Amino acid sequence: MIPIFNGNYLTRGDIAQFARSVDACAKEGDATAIAILESAGHSLAQYAVRLLCSLPQPQIGIYGGVLLHNQKVYSTFENDVLTVIPNAQILHLTNPPEYGAVLFAADGLGIERDAWTWKDYSKS
Repeated sequence: MIPIFNGNYLTRGDIAQFARSVDACAKEGDATAIAILESAGHSLAQYAVRLLCSLPQPQIGIYGGVLLHNQKVYSTFENDVLTVIPNAQILHLTNPPEYGAVLFAADGLGIERDAWTWKDYSKS
């Protein structure tokens, strides 16, 4: 299985379909599927907590992927994050992460933000 998931054999769509299948099994009560989804939520929360601990304001934005499309993963993630950092804010973003990276880079370069930087390009 490892070469299949780590190689060039599967597309993002293939992995997404697999995730939907695991979710369907979890909803039917399959203990292994539930454990897989909870493990994903725990792992993502560990990354988030490490990041949040280094920030002056504990905010993290999530966009797309399993955190927004799988309730079991999200609830596990949210519970873990808020258990460690009760005042953390978990934001559901409307723009992709790349948009935030551009804004961060612009800030670092001293480029002044104006109205165009706040336009919602996610529907373009």
